[in-house]
Amino acid sequence: MPVGIGVDVSVRRGLDVVVLDGHRRLVEPPLARQTAGDLEALLRRLRPDTVAIDSPPAWGVRGTSRRAERELIALGLPCFRTPSDPALRDHPFYGWMFAGHEAFAAAARAGYPCFMGRDGEEDGRGRALEVFPHGAAVALAGHRPPAGTAHRPAAKRRWRAAVLAAAGVDVAPLRTLDAVDAALAALVAVIVAEGGPWFALGDADEGCVVLPGRPPAGPYPRRAVSEPEGGAGAAVVTGPPQPAEDGHDHPGAGQVEEDPDGVVRRPVLPGGPGRQ
Repeated sequence: MPVGIGVDVSVRRGLDVVVLDGHRRLVEPPLARQTAGDLEALLRRLRPDTVAIDSPPAWGVRGTSRRAERELIALGLPCFRTPSDPALRDHPFYGWMFAGHEAFAAAARAGYPCFMGRDGEEDGRGRALEVFPHGAAVALAGHRPPAGTAHRPAAKRRWRAAVLAAAGVDVAPLRTLDAVDAALAALVAVIVAEGGPWFALGDADEGCVVLPGRPPAGPYPRRAVSEPEGGAGAAVVTGPPQPAEDGHDHPGAGQVEEDPDGVVRRPVLPGGPGRQ
């Protein structure tokens, strides 16, 4: 039976790790505050079929964003940009990307090289995949959450947990948004491992983001009305509220500003607003 490991990345809280099998069961209790070394040891011990990490594997190659990020935005999936300019990397906002790079390096040491989507590289099994939990949840649900959900951590956690529950995952042990996102990453890893439908966005020289399902013809539609709290179809997830800095998936969300198109968010760098 295939086994997938999902990793959510935070520079301050460490890595959250979830292990799922082909029956969508948690193989072990969710792990929090893990290091890259802990991840490497876990991969060597469990030998999963695929590992999925919520982070770019490396810096951009050109410009202020990667093709994968622009393609995500075109599907209605807002995300942070991965810069190519070395001068931007010292900004505290990008600390979580350094942590993500360490996670990919740990996976490579354990025998899971990064999936880059190169010509002929059509199988993600045995690889470390870059994933985007929000995008994975939307792709699995077939639609985006109601407007404003991303700015309310409890609502965001509840919506993503409901997507997991609909896929057959027991969400009761997933007590934080980080754990929910790690479980979404693990679910993508399992889908890839079992040969289910998935697709990749981006260029091979910059890294590809893997999403479950079939590529949509256009942006994912927006769900207009939210499920009432505790209503039908709502997944009940207990646990402490998430800190405000998690308002957009990664630490530093409080230091971002909206692009004029209202889609991409980027850090406000010293000396002026975020650059285009």
